[in-house]
Amino acid sequence: MKLSPRLAVTLVFAAFGVIGGIWVGSIPAIARRIGLGEQELGGVLTLVVLVNVFAFAGGGQLARFVPGRAMMMAMLPVAALMLCATLAAPSYWLFLPAVLAFSVSHGFVDIFMNAEGSAVEAERQRPLLTGMHATVSLTVAVCALLGSLLSVTFGSLAAAPLLLAAGALGAWVVARGTPRRAAGGVAAARTSAPASALSPGVLLLGLAVGLGTAGELVSFFWSAKLLDTEAPSLAAISGIGTVFLCGCAGFARLFGDRVRARFGDRNVVVGALAVSAAGMIGVGLTSGFALHVLGFAVIGIGTAYLVPCLFAIAANSDPAARAARIGLMSLIGSPARISAPYLFGWIAQQSGAAAAFGLFSIVMVAAGVFFIASQTMMSRRVAMA
Repeated sequence: MKLSPRLAVTLVFAAFGVIGGIWVGSIPAIARRIGLGEQELGGVLTLVVLVNVFAFAGGGQLARFVPGRAMMMAMLPVAALMLCATLAAPSYWLFLPAVLAFSVSHGFVDIFMNAEGSAVEAERQRPLLTGMHATVSLTVAVCALLGSLLSVTFGSLAAAPLLLAAGALGAWVVARGTPRRAAGGVAAARTSAPASALSPGVLLLGLAVGLGTAGELVSFFWSAKLLDTEAPSLAAISGIGTVFLCGCAGFARLFGDRVRARFGDRNVVVGALAVSAAGMIGVGLTSGFALHVLGFAVIGIGTAYLVPCLFAIAANSDPAARAARIGLMSLIGSPARISAPYLFGWIAQQSGAAAAFGLFSIVMVAAGVFFIASQTMMSRRVAMA
C-alpha cells in the first residue's frame, strides 16, 4: 500500500507523539521509583534536553549526507526501544544512560520529521505543518494519561507493546510514503554564506526559538509532576495535566494552518507567546488541581503554534538546507533549553512548581522581544539585498 507524502509524514508525527506522551506521563512514576526530588529531576531533565539539543544540531549537519527518510526509518524503532529500557531501569545509574539514549534518538526523529514536513508544505504551497503538529499534541494528550495509568496500575513496562508498535509502524509508513530525497550535499551547504548564517537577525531568531521552546518544554515536563504533587491520591491520572496541555494545543493546531494562512507566521508567533505567558501567570497565581488544569489548557493553546511557526520560519530562511537551518536555530537557542529544566526544578524546590511557572512567564515575554527584533532585522536585510 502506497501512502501520500503528506499522510506518511503526518503518521510519523503521530508515532512520535505516542512515544513522547508515554514518556512524559510516566515521569512521576519513574521519579517515585528511583527517588528523584524536584531539583534532582530538574538535573536529569537538563541532561535529557542537553543531548536532545546536540541531536538536533548534529542531525542538521548529518542531513547533508544522510537522507531524512533513512534516519526516520532507523530512529523511530530505536527511540521506542530506548524508552522501554528507560521504563524498565531499576536504578538511577541504569535509568540515566537509557533516558539519554532515548532523548538522542527521539531528537533525531524530531528534526528530520519537521524538515520533511516543511518540504511537503513547500511542495503543496500552503500551510500544513501546524496540522501535522496537531497529531503530535493529540497523541501525546492521550498517551500521557495512558502512560500514567499504565505505570501506576500495571507497572513500568505495561506500555512497552504500544511503544514497540508505534516505532515499527512509524518506520513502515516512512518506507511506504516518504519520497526518496537526496541528502543535502556540499553544494547545499554552500547556498548560505557564513555571514548570512550568523547574521544578527538569525542569532536573535535562534534565541527566540530557544526561549519559546524552553517555556513549552518545562510546561510539558512539569504538567503531570505538579498535579501529582498537589494530589497524590490522583497519581494515576496525574497525566491529565499533560492531557489538557497537549489536548488544547492539538485542538488549536487543527485550525492552525488556516490561522497561519490568514495572519502570517510572524503575527501568530507573537500572539502565541502572549497567550503562553498569560497561562503561566495563571498557574503561578492560582492554587488547586482544577485551576491548574485550566491554566495548562491556556498554556497549551498558546504554545500550540510556537514550534510549527518557528520551525517553518527557520526552515524557509534556507530552503536548500531545511534540516540544517532548524538545527542551527536549535543550537543558538540551546543555552536556554538546556538550563531551563534545572532552573525550573531549582525554583520549584525552593518555592513550588506553581511559582516557577509564574516566573517562567518572563521567559515567554523575552522570547517575544527577541522574535520581533529578529524579524525586523531580517526584513531589513532582505530589503537591502
